[in-house]
Amino acid sequence: MPTADDPEPIPYTVPFSGMKDIYTGILATANLIEYFELFLTRDIVELIVEQTNLFATQNLLSNDDVGPQARAHSWYPVTVDEMIKFLALIGWMGLVKLPAIKDYWRVHKLYGIPLARTVMPRNRFELILKYLHFSDNTEADTEDRLCKIRDVLDKFIENYKKMYTPGENICVDESLIPWRGRLIFRQYIPNKAAKYGIKVFKLCTEKGYTWNLYVYCGKSKEKEVDVSEKTVMTLAQGLLDEGRTIFTDNYYTSVPIAYRLRRRKTHLVGTLRSNRKHLPKDVIATKLKRGEISC
Repeated sequence: MPTADDPEPIPYTVPFSGMKDIYTGILATANLIEYFELFLTRDIVELIVEQTNLFATQNLLSNDDVGPQARAHSWYPVTVDEMIKFLALIGWMGLVKLPAIKDYWRVHKLYGIPLARTVMPRNRFELILKYLHFSDNTEADTEDRLCKIRDVLDKFIENYKKMYTPGENICVDESLIPWRGRLIFRQYIPNKAAKYGIKVFKLCTEKGYTWNLYVYCGKSKEKEVDVSEKTVMTLAQGLLDEGRTIFTDNYYTSVPIAYRLRRRKTHLVGTLRSNRKHLPKDVIATKLKRGEISC
């Protein structure tokens, strides 16, 4: 617990930060799509293709309710190139907002957006959307609420870490991915712009690069303080013992996490809740004006 002794200084020992040399050399004259493919790699697309085809086969073989005229009978296996086109359309639809999916294929002059029709037919797009899958249901870990996307998510995080080395200052905070659909761990956070969505704990660099993340899947049996400490230590794994400084908000900041990080040669800077345990009463009771310090 806190003492009056001055702690030993912790030097920053990492000689380099930013995108790793091997990638900066390869991508010296790269275009935008080549940078994008650093993260959405071919093995991720191949995994999505494999699981989508598997799920479609399982569904068609087991579903007795598919009528003789059902669109599902026209299904044939999706390819890697076709899946890339499908994902591109999904991303484009996030930028160009229309009321319904069918509107992107309308020929009426009121809409006048021919792009989707040049990429693939609407029936094919909706079939891929129907069977889009990321894991084998027969092997899913039902205890894991992210089992449907776990394999793909882990591959993305692996790529985030592989491409970039964070500098001396890093930040742990939370973000909200907008989502109003049915989901047991959907969150309502009134001070966020989206308000409803999926909460994600993230470790980011000074320039906003996401190096690691953790999806919040519902309330834990552990105490809030224990969860916040565990979150910081888990997200920072791989960046400790090198003299970095982690910046946090009052959800994470406490004396115990400061000591845990200090033992791992890492500084902590953050706002602090005055009711947290182990805080010296002399510090808490002091009335501070702007620019003053109590320590």
